[in-house]
Amino acid sequence: MPQKVAVNPGQIVINNGSSFLVTDADGHIDENLAQGLFVKDTRLISYYEMTLNRHRIDLLASSNITHHSCLYVYTNPDLPTLRGKLPKNSLIINVRRDMLDGMHEDIDINNRHLEEVEFQLMLAIRSDFADIFHVKSHKLIPSGQIETIWKENALHVNYQDQSFHRGLIVKPDKASSPARYGNGRLIFDVKLQPGETWHVCLNFATAVGDKILEPKNSCEAEIVTESGKLRDDYLDKAMQLKSSNADIAGYYEQALTDLGALLIKVEHKGKDLWMPAAGIPWFMAVFGRDSIFTSLQTLPIYHEFASATVIQLAELQANEIDDWRDAQPGKILHELRHGELTQLHQLPYSPYYGTIDATPMWIVTLAETFKWNARTDMLDKCRIPLEKALAWIDKYGDFDNDGFVEYLSRSSHGTKNQGWKDSGEAIVYPDGKIVEPPIALCEVQGEIYQAWLGAANIYQVWGESQRAKELRQKAEELYQRFNERFWMEDEGFYCLGLDSQKQQIKSISSNPGQLLWTGIVPKERAAKVVQRLFQDDMWCGWGHPYPFIQTPSL
Repeated sequence: MPQKVAVNPGQIVINNGSSFLVTDADGHIDENLAQGLFVKDTRLISYYEMTLNRHRIDLLASSNITHHSCLYVYTNPDLPTLRGKLPKNSLIINVRRDMLDGMHEDIDINNRHLEEVEFQLMLAIRSDFADIFHVKSHKLIPSGQIETIWKENALHVNYQDQSFHRGLIVKPDKASSPARYGNGRLIFDVKLQPGETWHVCLNFATAVGDKILEPKNSCEAEIVTESGKLRDDYLDKAMQLKSSNADIAGYYEQALTDLGALLIKVEHKGKDLWMPAAGIPWFMAVFGRDSIFTSLQTLPIYHEFASATVIQLAELQANEIDDWRDAQPGKILHELRHGELTQLHQLPYSPYYGTIDATPMWIVTLAETFKWNARTDMLDKCRIPLEKALAWIDKYGDFDNDGFVEYLSRSSHGTKNQGWKDSGEAIVYPDGKIVEPPIALCEVQGEIYQAWLGAANIYQVWGESQRAKELRQKAEELYQRFNERFWMEDEGFYCLGLDSQKQQIKSISSNPGQLLWTGIVPKERAAKVVQRLFQDDMWCGWGHPYPFIQTPSL
């Protein structure tokens, strides 16, 4: 039976860069669910409810307009008022939200009733300032101090925990009637003649440390943010696709738009770079593996993403041994966060380096990106990081000198499994028993092989033929060594990896599929690998995560 796939069922998600909003389909936010307004890995709005005379309104429809804006349409239930009961469906309430640095909200209420109506619009807004990791794990543990003040016609909520500060400022604007605050709610007295519309704008400004992010006011005109301008430029320059099949053309255009929604801004030596984040909503942050593979897969579409990714990841390359963050000199990061748990050193994401494949794949991405942009200045900027990454493979990647790269977390809060399957129970023996690290995954050896060949091509461009020859020789030796140790002749397939005793982990998994595009699989074995991948017990319907990438010759 085909697998039914639902993405964010019953939710509306919008984002602008690394700031994002997750609500129920009805626009409300439940503090006990993974919902809210998030900025820099902190939940600044944890509860939101809109009521008329304390009665919840009825949702008619809701939808995204773009990745950074959405619309909710409501009507009223049977509503008791001072003028008697207001029949249901007498009002149409439109709420539009835009993520524009901060968040902007427009509320319009139209009276479709034949008589004058009078009621109170109440907005209950609460902030718990929870770290994104606490929200995702449903472990809400308050620690800092929250202060709420109503002053100068605005709601100010501040949070302080040692050196960590976040804040939220909610300011009504262009309201048809003035706002007041009481009992944890913004309250508006609304009086409408038949056919009349009441309006208010709400600007949600956010404080990150001593920096205030003010929302753009979008109720009078369409606002184009800095990220929006970049996306427009990217869409203009990205590879265009024309097809007589309207569905194919539509899928491609939507894919381009979705990719643009993933862009986040990072600073590099006073300049802003834009690189793809790992995913909306929970992974709108700098990642190693995810940003690398997105950049690789989109090289034919728009190679500027890859250029920014390799430069930024080089800037964040580890320079010292730090077991808390699983860092060693030359290693490329796994994840960078800015929340309270990270800033107060309760989690190691400042950044965290617990990934085994980001470093070799950074080298691959550098080499592949040069094939598309021919920018020797990019190569020159990355020369020292490349040398450090190659040294990491030899000294820290292959830490037991057996000729294969393996992983082992040394952090008390580190990731146990550090390949692309990184859950704690991802790597198991055929009988289901969990494999304990250190583990040498099969696909990682293919990535090392590919990295050495890519680095050889770069040194060839620099005119260093001897260094290029040495790297190609290392790749050839790994090719032979890998195919002797990882191939399971009885299965016609590669093993998942080698365990701590250097014995094959004979589990059949999708990991060997990644070997096909690294070039480490002999032609006579490639067909067997493909055939095994497409057998019924492997075909789940999701597809393989990293398809083969074709690039022009260097």
